[in-house]
Amino acid sequence: MDTQITLNLSFEPAPPPTPTRYTGWRLLYTGEGGNDNPLNMPAVAPSFDAQPIPFTETLQLLSWQLMQRLNPTITSMQWRSVYRYDRAFTNFNGFDDPNNARADYVNRLDLGAPLPKLMKAIICSGSLYDGIVEGDKLVMYPGIHAMDAAAPVSVDELIRRRWYFFATSWTGKGGAHFPQGNGGVVPIPYIIRARTEYPLAWFQRWDAFALPDPLKMYRSNQ
Repeated sequence: MDTQITLNLSFEPAPPPTPTRYTGWRLLYTGEGGNDNPLNMPAVAPSFDAQPIPFTETLQLLSWQLMQRLNPTITSMQWRSVYRYDRAFTNFNGFDDPNNARADYVNRLDLGAPLPKLMKAIICSGSLYDGIVEGDKLVMYPGIHAMDAAAPVSVDELIRRRWYFFATSWTGKGGAHFPQGNGGVVPIPYIIRARTEYPLAWFQRWDAFALPDPLKMYRSNQ
């Protein structure tokens, strides 16, 4: 006598993944009440108290790896151009200074020269940052809200922790990517070496299931 066995192969559907919620502080554009930047110039915001950071071989290569990961169209010489001596991020302590060569470990140029320096812990409008409110300041601490210059991490960790921002310019109606991105993003690692502060008024609180569009204005000037 044959015995018929029925198998119940029904399964409970897997629950949908929990969406990521992004919280932090978005740096405003000039037209939203942020730092006052000239039209068609980089939309930068300097810290008032950050000390220069030597742009070491490790930090240079990490910056290059980040750019290549998020925008493979960027060339090594375009990377170098972002950190020119007359650009905001190095502020007369970068590459291509006719009077002072700087060691470029990405392009292997001038390796016997002094290191470039990252100046004023500059960040750009449109990106999201972490920090702690202390009075009327937004304060960042190394290894918590930004990468510690003394303890570099891998590019994977840099991306996972969101310790980077996008280089943007102020257009009057929002932002634009730096030209070195060939129309795409130019990611910059956010590196500090000590407690770093900015005026809280330059930022807006962000709490959403999506990151802010780095080129978009979300409010009018207050």
